Amino acid sequence: MKIKFLLFFGLFFLGLQTSYAIPKEKDMLQVDKSQFVSFEDIAKADVVLDKKAIKRQQKATKRYNKVKNLLAKANIDLDDEVEKWMWFWIFGWGAAIALSIVAAIIGSVIISAIASLVGLAGTVCLVLWLVKKFA
Repeated sequence: MKIKFLLFFGLFFLGLQTSYAIPKEKDMLQVDKSQFVSFEDIAKADVVLDKKAIKRQQKATKRYNKVKNLLAKANIDLDDEVEKWMWFWIFGWGAAIALSIVAAIIGSVIISAIASLVGLAGTVCLVLWLVKKFA
């Protein structure tokens, strides 16, 4: 008996909620033309977005080339299958130390946790480098 009562009221309230979700006819017939955008406006916006995307791509390419040249000057080769793990290990531990110092200065637990995870990733890279180097 209790289950039928709860089921009845549950379905009754569910029916009440769905009746509010269905739009009324008077709401459906009123259309504001200012809400629509013309195709010309869309085409202009696409041209502007394309120009911005091209500029972003050029900036990213410049940054990539700068980093690549910097790594080449420092004699760091990330294309080598064995030596790249050594560099990931060194960079990981360096970033972990730097983040730990920043976390200690600021007093942030979140940055400290991130530093621990970066240090763990550096340690994993160390193990991978050792396995690939001496296996």
